[in-house]
Amino acid sequence: DRLKAEVKQKGGKLPPSHIDDGPNGVRRDLEALGVFQRMSDGRVNVPDLFRVGYGLRRKGGVKPIR
Repeated sequence: DRLKAEVKQKGGKLPPSHIDDGPNGVRRDLEALGVFQRMSDGRVNVPDLFRVGYGLRRKGGVKPIR
C-alpha cells in the first residue's frame, strides 16, 4: 500500500501493472520490460544501457566493449 500511495502522491500517470503485489510485483514489471534479468543463481543482470543511464556500477562480470 505504501508503494501505491507514493505513486499516487507523486502524480504517476501509469503505475506499474503489478503494483498491488508490492516490490515483487514491480520487479516482475521491470523484468518484463527488460530493465533487468534475474539469473538462475540469484544474481541480477542489468543491460549496460540501463546501468549507465542510472549511474549504476558494474559488479564483476564481463567488461563492456568500448
